[in-house]
Amino acid sequence: MDFTKLNINFPTSCPICGSSLIINDKMTKITCSNPCCGGYASGNISKWVALIKADGFGDAVINDLLSIGIKSVSDLYVAADGKIFELKKLDGYGDKKINKLVSELKKKPSMTLAKFIAALNIESIAEKKAAKIIGNASSLEEINSIKSNPEIGEKTMEAFCNGWKAVREEA
Repeated sequence: MDFTKLNINFPTSCPICGSSLIINDKMTKITCSNPCCGGYASGNISKWVALIKADGFGDAVINDLLSIGIKSVSDLYVAADGKIFELKKLDGYGDKKINKLVSELKKKPSMTLAKFIAALNIESIAEKKAAKIIGNASSLEEINSIKSNPEIGEKTMEAFCNGWKAVREEA
Protein backbone atom coordinates (compact mmCIF):
# COMPACT_ATOMS: atom_id res chain seq x y z
CA MET A 1 0.00 0.00 0.00
CA ASP A 2 1.30 3.45 -0.87
CA PHE A 3 0.75 5.46 2.30
CA THR A 4 1.87 8.66 0.61
CA LYS A 5 -1.42 8.72 -1.32
CA LEU A 6 -3.39 8.63 1.91
CA ASN A 7 -4.03 11.98 3.43
CA ILE A 8 -2.44 11.15 6.78
CA ASN A 9 -0.68 13.74 8.88
CA PHE A 10 2.11 11.80 10.52
CA PRO A 11 3.51 13.25 13.75
CA THR A 12 6.80 15.05 13.34
CA SER A 13 8.02 15.19 16.92
CA CYS A 14 8.28 12.65 19.72
CA PRO A 15 5.49 13.00 22.28
CA ILE A 16 7.92 12.11 25.06
CA CYS A 17 11.02 14.21 24.40
CA GLY A 18 10.07 16.46 21.48
CA SER A 19 12.86 15.25 19.17
CA SER A 20 12.20 14.65 15.49
CA LEU A 21 10.75 11.32 14.41
CA ILE A 22 12.10 8.90 11.83
CA ILE A 23 9.66 7.05 9.55
CA ASN A 24 11.14 3.95 7.90
CA ASP A 25 11.08 3.44 4.11
CA LYS A 26 8.06 1.15 4.25
CA MET A 27 6.26 3.66 6.48
CA THR A 28 5.53 0.90 8.97
CA LYS A 29 7.53 2.17 11.91
CA ILE A 30 7.97 5.56 13.50
CA THR A 31 10.83 6.00 15.99
CA CYS A 32 12.32 8.86 17.93
CA SER A 33 15.64 10.18 16.65
CA ASN A 34 16.88 10.75 20.20
CA PRO A 35 18.67 7.63 21.53
CA CYS A 36 18.36 9.06 25.06
CA CYS A 37 14.58 9.44 24.83
CA GLY A 38 12.68 8.31 27.91
CA GLY A 39 10.49 6.18 25.65
CA TYR A 40 13.46 3.98 24.78
CA ALA A 41 14.45 3.75 28.42
CA SER A 42 10.93 2.80 29.44
CA GLY A 43 10.69 0.18 26.70
CA ASN A 44 14.09 -1.32 27.51
CA ILE A 45 13.36 -1.57 31.23
CA SER A 46 9.89 -2.94 30.57
CA LYS A 47 11.22 -5.65 28.26
CA TRP A 48 13.94 -6.62 30.73
CA VAL A 49 11.69 -6.94 33.79
CA ALA A 50 9.22 -8.97 31.71
CA LEU A 51 12.00 -11.33 30.65
CA ILE A 52 13.22 -11.94 34.19
CA LYS A 53 9.59 -12.18 35.32
CA ALA A 54 10.04 -9.47 37.94
CA ASP A 55 6.71 -8.75 39.62
CA GLY A 56 5.63 -5.23 40.48
CA PHE A 57 7.23 -3.37 37.56
CA GLY A 58 4.21 -2.02 35.72
CA ASP A 59 4.20 1.11 33.58
CA ALA A 60 3.55 3.39 36.57
CA VAL A 61 6.52 2.00 38.53
CA ILE A 62 8.78 2.23 35.48
CA ASN A 63 7.71 5.86 34.94
CA ASP A 64 8.47 6.56 38.61
CA LEU A 65 11.90 4.96 38.22
CA LEU A 66 12.57 7.22 35.23
CA SER A 67 11.52 10.22 37.31
CA ILE A 68 14.24 9.51 39.88
CA GLY A 69 16.91 9.18 37.20
CA ILE A 70 16.93 5.49 36.35
CA LYS A 71 17.34 5.46 32.56
CA SER A 72 18.62 1.97 31.71
CA VAL A 73 18.67 -1.65 32.79
CA SER A 74 22.15 -1.18 34.22
CA ASP A 75 20.92 1.88 36.18
CA LEU A 76 18.18 -0.33 37.58
CA TYR A 77 20.70 -2.74 39.11
CA VAL A 78 22.94 0.02 40.43
CA ALA A 79 19.84 1.68 41.90
CA ALA A 80 18.80 -1.54 43.63
CA ASP A 81 21.67 -0.95 46.03
CA GLY A 82 20.43 2.45 47.18
CA LYS A 83 19.03 4.99 44.74
CA ILE A 84 15.78 3.05 44.39
CA PHE A 85 14.88 4.18 47.91
CA GLU A 86 14.37 7.67 46.46
CA LEU A 87 10.98 6.28 45.44
CA LYS A 88 9.95 6.85 49.06
CA LYS A 89 9.59 10.53 48.14
CA LEU A 90 6.71 9.56 45.85
CA ASP A 91 3.21 8.59 46.93
CA GLY A 92 2.61 4.88 47.34
CA TYR A 93 6.14 3.77 48.09
CA GLY A 94 7.19 2.48 51.47
CA ASP A 95 10.03 0.25 52.58
CA LYS A 96 8.00 -2.92 52.02
CA LYS A 97 7.15 -2.12 48.39
CA ILE A 98 10.66 -0.95 47.56
CA ASN A 99 12.25 -4.00 49.21
CA LYS A 100 9.94 -6.20 47.11
CA LEU A 101 11.12 -4.45 43.94
CA VAL A 102 14.77 -4.91 44.95
CA SER A 103 14.12 -8.58 45.76
CA GLU A 104 12.56 -9.10 42.32
CA LEU A 105 15.60 -7.55 40.64
CA LYS A 106 18.01 -9.73 42.57
CA LYS A 107 16.38 -12.97 41.46
CA LYS A 108 18.78 -14.96 39.33
CA PRO A 109 16.93 -15.86 36.16
CA SER A 110 18.44 -18.53 33.97
CA MET A 111 18.55 -17.74 30.26
CA THR A 112 20.47 -18.46 27.13
CA LEU A 113 22.91 -15.91 25.76
CA ALA A 114 20.56 -15.35 22.79
CA LYS A 115 17.63 -14.66 25.13
CA PHE A 116 19.80 -12.26 27.13
CA ILE A 117 20.70 -10.34 23.96
CA ALA A 118 17.06 -10.25 22.83
CA ALA A 119 16.08 -8.86 26.23
CA LEU A 120 18.42 -5.92 25.72
CA ASN A 121 15.90 -4.64 23.18
CA ILE A 122 18.33 -4.06 20.33
CA GLU A 123 16.28 -3.00 17.33
CA SER A 124 15.40 -5.89 14.97
CA ILE A 125 17.13 -8.49 17.16
CA ALA A 126 14.77 -11.08 18.62
CA GLU A 127 15.94 -14.29 20.28
CA LYS A 128 16.14 -16.45 17.12
CA LYS A 129 18.00 -13.73 15.22
CA ALA A 130 20.37 -13.26 18.18
CA ALA A 131 21.07 -17.01 18.25
CA LYS A 132 21.91 -16.96 14.55
CA ILE A 133 24.17 -13.92 14.92
CA ILE A 134 26.18 -15.22 17.87
CA GLY A 135 26.44 -18.78 16.55
CA ASN A 136 28.61 -20.77 18.94
CA ALA A 137 29.79 -17.80 20.97
CA SER A 138 29.59 -18.65 24.65
CA SER A 139 30.81 -15.49 26.34
CA LEU A 140 30.29 -11.75 26.19
CA GLU A 141 33.92 -11.35 25.09
CA GLU A 142 33.28 -13.55 22.05
CA ILE A 143 30.17 -11.54 21.21
CA ASN A 144 32.20 -8.32 21.41
CA SER A 145 34.38 -9.58 18.55
CA ILE A 146 31.49 -10.40 16.18
CA LYS A 147 31.52 -7.99 13.24
CA SER A 148 29.79 -9.98 10.51
CA ASN A 149 27.97 -13.20 9.80
CA PRO A 150 27.44 -14.46 6.23
CA GLU A 151 23.99 -15.79 7.19
CA ILE A 152 22.77 -12.37 8.36
CA GLY A 153 21.93 -9.37 6.20
CA GLU A 154 24.13 -6.30 6.30
CA LYS A 155 21.47 -4.00 7.80
CA THR A 156 20.64 -6.50 10.54
CA MET A 157 24.33 -6.96 11.39
CA GLU A 158 24.79 -3.20 11.46
CA ALA A 159 21.78 -2.85 13.79
CA PHE A 160 23.17 -5.59 16.03
CA CYS A 161 26.71 -4.16 16.15
CA ASN A 162 25.47 -0.62 16.84
CA GLY A 163 22.99 -1.82 19.45
CA TRP A 164 25.52 -4.08 21.16
CA LYS A 165 28.04 -1.23 21.25
CA ALA A 166 25.42 1.11 22.78
CA VAL A 167 24.56 -1.46 25.45
CA ARG A 168 28.24 -1.91 26.35
CA GLU A 169 28.77 1.85 26.59
CA GLU A 170 25.67 2.23 28.77
CA ALA A 171 26.84 -0.31 31.34
